[in-house]
Amino acid sequence: MITIDWHPDSAHLRRWAFLTAPALGLVGCLFRFVDWGPFAQAPGFALVLWGFGAFALLTAGTGTRAGLPAYWAWMSFVWIVGTVIGVVALAVVFFGVITPLGLAARLCGRDRLRLRPPTSSMWVALPTTPHDPERQF
Repeated sequence: MITIDWHPDSAHLRRWAFLTAPALGLVGCLFRFVDWGPFAQAPGFALVLWGFGAFALLTAGTGTRAGLPAYWAWMSFVWIVGTVIGVVALAVVFFGVITPLGLAARLCGRDRLRLRPPTSSMWVALPTTPHDPERQF
């Protein structure tokens, strides 16, 4: 699990601002100048991204405590989105891959754990192999 530094030092805050502002500017350009279907109807989204990037750069770029609200807002947003996407991805993998494989194995009669009651005995005969003194197990 990733831990977020809620009280970053000034170098970390500056590094975050100098990486986040250009990234948000680039994503804002993509939303402004590329036709994204339903997002083409909301040109203000690019302005929000550019505005937050500029705010982060002007406040957190100085490395002072004035940039902490932008940092906290961004880290809260990223943590929530990452948690939701992680849970959804795990659910898709489990219910889309693992569950169908388990159902197919059950329909084919596979019982690797031997959960069905035995017909006569639980004894499983091991294959006979010649004894090798160098290979103990």
